[in-house]
Amino acid sequence: MKNFFPIWIFLFAWQYGCAQQVIEVNANDLFQPTGISVEKGETYQITAEGQWQDAGFPPTDANGFKGFTAPMFFGMLLKPMPSNYYMKLCAKVGHWKFPIGTSSTLTMKRSGELLLFPNDAKGFEGNNHGALQVSVKHLGKDSTFSFKPRLLEDGTFVPRNANATFARKMWRGGLFVHGFEAIGYGILAVLPSDISGWQPGTFSHYGANLKRAWTKPPVFDHDKWYINYVGHPLQGTYFYNAVRSQNATIWQSSLFCIGQVFVWEYVIEAGLEQPSIQDLIVTPIAGIALGELVHFGTMKMAKNGFKWYEAAVVTIINPMFILNNGYRYRLSSGQPTY
Repeated sequence: MKNFFPIWIFLFAWQYGCAQQVIEVNANDLFQPTGISVEKGETYQITAEGQWQDAGFPPTDANGFKGFTAPMFFGMLLKPMPSNYYMKLCAKVGHWKFPIGTSSTLTMKRSGELLLFPNDAKGFEGNNHGALQVSVKHLGKDSTFSFKPRLLEDGTFVPRNANATFARKMWRGGLFVHGFEAIGYGILAVLPSDISGWQPGTFSHYGANLKRAWTKPPVFDHDKWYINYVGHPLQGTYFYNAVRSQNATIWQSSLFCIGQVFVWEYVIEAGLEQPSIQDLIVTPIAGIALGELVHFGTMKMAKNGFKWYEAAVVTIINPMFILNNGYRYRLSSGQPTY
């Protein structure tokens, strides 16, 4: 037995050394290769020590810089993960990006090389300083692996369907959007024509109106101001957050919003009135801008669970988040539930 003891010590040390690796992650480089291959369904613990710095802002650890300035607001859309703090340690496997912070234990949703990066505006990372020492430890198979959302150890909320393909997110978002449109269509149909803009007898000429919409240019409509400049921007936020609340990127959500605007104007409503110039411009632009602000605020509230008044506000301004994620999504243990 005594003769095998040194061999046992060697094997244990070799296994531990393989299971945990330490990488230096520089503050001025995005998507740094680690040389570590991770496997879908396997669980890993990632921890980070040290500090780094964004330009002249105070140094911060891997949880990121919690201050906020006007330039940061305009650069928010350029961050790889816009809803997370500047300089937060994040990771990427394939097309899947996720936050890490100082410590996270998570199950991989993709297989491939692990890339690590500071969450800074793309193209502006060159003025960053410092580096973090990041440890990656392989913990093994997660028997509870699922696509349900979860809270990472630093409290970051991960939406339901976050790791699905964009096609699946579009399919789910489209169902919700067209459900809302069916309800809105019904409401407009029973409203007085001076509010809806749909003249009596319009439905009987649906086919001719649809053909005209595709053969004639859009026109300036004469709808009430609150329809054009309150209702349509709100409609745009619903389009946008139908997929953004499933963790789609800003660009994916923006394209989905623009596409849904054209579907509404040139397919659904086109049989009743000519597509509107104001609606084609205001709905996507305001919807994308307001939609991202609404998403940012919703994610901050979701981190700690909704208070009753927050739930009421989110139901009105971001119902797509509620449809996708619900009001109750975590137990006292931190595990997600529905």
